[in-house]
Amino acid sequence: MHSGAGGSGADIPLFAPRDYALLADGERGAVVGPRGEIVWMCAPRWDSDAVFARLVGGTGFYAVTPEPVFVWGGYYEQGSLIWRSRWITNESIIECREALAMPGDPHRVVLLRSIVAGDRAAPVLVRLDPRLSSARSPCAAAIATAGRAGAGSCTCAGQAM
Repeated sequence: MHSGAGGSGADIPLFAPRDYALLADGERGAVVGPRGEIVWMCAPRWDSDAVFARLVGGTGFYAVTPEPVFVWGGYYEQGSLIWRSRWITNESIIECREALAMPGDPHRVVLLRSIVAGDRAAPVLVRLDPRLSSARSPCAAAIATAGRAGAGSCTCAGQAM
């Protein structure tokens, strides 16, 4: 069981390679961990600088993690690279459907994440901190596009899964 609480990204543990999933759109890829953290992604192409590099000891991450204690799992949708992170808490089942979509502009990345809670509301922590390779300060271009670096909480309204 894991707790989803945390802030800076240093609290995001690393797991065995088999515990990660690959999201890809043919031009770029992202590696997502069992706690909902994107720990590796080069943008806008495979050979570009990494904006999320936690997997290799760098900085930068994008995490969508349940706040209560949870048990994690996940699976690929049939015949696709769409990953469904699945977390079971004492109160609810939470799923995050994750994919990279082919953008119309080759200089952009479209990372899709859709969070759905089971039949009850569930608190989820969302943290975004893009960095270029091992830069110590946030990536201004990524922040301008994505909103802002930092952390926030939200509650997923209960829905049938």
